[in-house]
Amino acid sequence: MNVIHHVLFGLIGVLVGMPAVVQADTPAPPRGPDVRLSRFIQDMNSADWRTREEATVELALDRDVTETLITQRLGRAGLTHEQRLRLLRAIETRLLQLPRGALGIRMKIDIVDFQDQDGNRIRGVEILELLPGMPAEAHLRVGDVIMSIEGELIDQSSEVSELIKRHWPGEPIELEIARDLPADAAGLPRRSQRLQVKVNLGSTEQLDSRQTGGRGWNEQRQVLEQKVRRYYDRYAPRARPLLPPEEGVELPKVSDLSIGYDPSMVLQQIIMDRTQLENGAPGSLSRVEFRAKWEGFARDITLLIETSEFDDESRQIFERLRSRVLELADLED
Repeated sequence: MNVIHHVLFGLIGVLVGMPAVVQADTPAPPRGPDVRLSRFIQDMNSADWRTREEATVELALDRDVTETLITQRLGRAGLTHEQRLRLLRAIETRLLQLPRGALGIRMKIDIVDFQDQDGNRIRGVEILELLPGMPAEAHLRVGDVIMSIEGELIDQSSEVSELIKRHWPGEPIELEIARDLPADAAGLPRRSQRLQVKVNLGSTEQLDSRQTGGRGWNEQRQVLEQKVRRYYDRYAPRARPLLPPEEGVELPKVSDLSIGYDPSMVLQQIIMDRTQLENGAPGSLSRVEFRAKWEGFARDITLLIETSEFDDESRQIFERLRSRVLELADLED
């Protein structure tokens, strides 16, 4: 493994190993997902760097501004390169970095749709298995049909996972379910009892630890990583070549190091670490841990600069990144 790869994996570890984000008390945001998204996009073009960073983090945390809504906006003209990259970074952070809620069930792939004995239409996903130790085990039964989640009707089995993962681990959600009553000897149509059930969600980390053979969330993560790559391939600004082909092979650029890698993610992370530390948030790093983490990161950046051949623009990006990390972490260069 060459030096670039070795250092790069260390940088990615800083990003992937981020603690759960705790939202500080802030004024209520404007109502309506469209309005909030427009506000985030506007702030992403602010002259103030911190405002741009905060808008990126807040968008990643705002589950009501859906992924579909963000990609629709990415498909339009009129965004600057930075706004476009920050929208992509918010999606990447949401899908790959932040904790996601989990219920702990296995479902039938096909939607069930029938009328019960009382003439009530039952449509939703039927539960096949409850995973031990997950929240669903205490509230649901095998055979229950989930008809809606937080008032949103279920028309496809994939919607269950999507709706649940809009919420944070520990957050309560309300499910409408149909539960079978015992069938009679005459074989009349199924008869069901309608129930409203509140469940406090678990996390995808818990879900993964309870999946047989270590599968489950790891497989889902691979799917999400591919999804993020497709978003970058489709919507990210295209980097221009820095050397004409006749002058030989191009030197490495920051954009070559990893899919979606950008220094703004590093700075976003250090701001969150520092904010949590200053607010005394649960699970935040201690001052010693904070200093050790970002001193180590600055050393990795230094090693990368000193041992790798980059084009001038990328080298300057890394040098500015190192200086900014040292400044935000109150470290001496």
